[in-house]
Amino acid sequence: MEKDEILSVLADIKSRRPCWKSRFIELKLKKLKGPDAGIAKRLTISIDQEIADKANLETMRYLLGHEYGHIYHNHSLYIYIYSIPALLVFCLWPSPLNAILLLFLFCIVLWLFSDFSDYMADDLVKDIYGASTAINGLLWVGKQTNTLNNPQRIKRLKRMGWENDSPNA
Repeated sequence: MEKDEILSVLADIKSRRPCWKSRFIELKLKKLKGPDAGIAKRLTISIDQEIADKANLETMRYLLGHEYGHIYHNHSLYIYIYSIPALLVFCLWPSPLNAILLLFLFCIVLWLFSDFSDYMADDLVKDIYGASTAINGLLWVGKQTNTLNNPQRIKRLKRMGWENDSPNA
């Protein structure tokens, strides 16, 4: 898709689910590292250029809607807020071993939060465009990023109502 088409999809999402931050959101098309098709950080949505070139309208609705969902629900902000106590514990705790254990527990909490935050972002897409767009978009992105058999992706698909046992089916 061309950048103008992608921007019109983003404008549609913003109009369907407005929030005070939506007018400040910036879109970037660039090569992303790792298996990510898109990333939302602070008020910037970054979409992998190769993914954007291959995506159709339904897929782009899912991808932008999912990343917009992270901004809409303040997920970037939560990670920064949760990092402050961990940093204080690490710096101020009297025993290095206790600090490392608490930091380890904090990492587990963040890992659990990442699942929960993806569910919330997927739900925003599902609410705006319906379950079929969310499921088809998640399947397409999984195929493009070679993460289709990832247990977290399968759990997210099933949570949205997908009924197959294997993503390759």
